[in-house]
Amino acid sequence: MNDHLWLTYEDTKEIKIASNTIVVKMEALRAKYAGGLKAFFERYGVRCNREIAITCSMNDLDIDNYVEDLERHGLIYKEDYTLIEADVEWVMWDLAKRNGFSPEKIEVDWLEADIRKDGYWVSYKGC
Repeated sequence: MNDHLWLTYEDTKEIKIASNTIVVKMEALRAKYAGGLKAFFERYGVRCNREIAITCSMNDLDIDNYVEDLERHGLIYKEDYTLIEADVEWVMWDLAKRNGFSPEKIEVDWLEADIRKDGYWVSYKGC
């Protein structure tokens, strides 16, 4: 168990993400993750707002471990959480914008993306 709680609560709708990111619905953590939000937050350094929690890593193995843990607790990919390769998406956005396209698309209907010059931001839109 992590002796230090690295929770960062953001009282904003949008949260900036980077690298490999897992975005998890807070309601799914409350309902399915053993020990609830506190257990998840103590295990992983996360940032959150009222609707979503995010954890980022440059290491794919970390992400694999996070995903295995979420699924072990009954969370379902695309329903309760999603994965975003923010750095790759940001580069693709930059290239698309220069060529007149708008690629701001997320694979789940409960999340919105806003890719700007200052980075990649996500927010919960509900369903």
